[in-house]
Amino acid sequence: MEALAAGLPIVCTDHGALNESAIDGWNGFFVPQHDSVAIALRLQQVLSDDTLRQVMGERSRALYNARFTLEHFVSQWVELVKSCVDDCSS
Repeated sequence: MEALAAGLPIVCTDHGALNESAIDGWNGFFVPQHDSVAIALRLQQVLSDDTLRQVMGERSRALYNARFTLEHFVSQWVELVKSCVDDCSS
């Protein structure tokens, strides 16, 4: 989440909730778990390509703004509560 907010590309494994914050090939890369060579190669790719790093970083920040800000969470929570109230009223 911090990488998204900071506008950084992400290199991670497809494990847990990480697939909600990284889109493989769009704002970062997934690598197989426990594959240090794959991690090193993707990090090297991101660090050696200024354009790729900048574009992926901008996409990360846009994804953060669209899905993970406090305002977004509050809005989603309000919609959930409204939905529950509507269901109970029916």
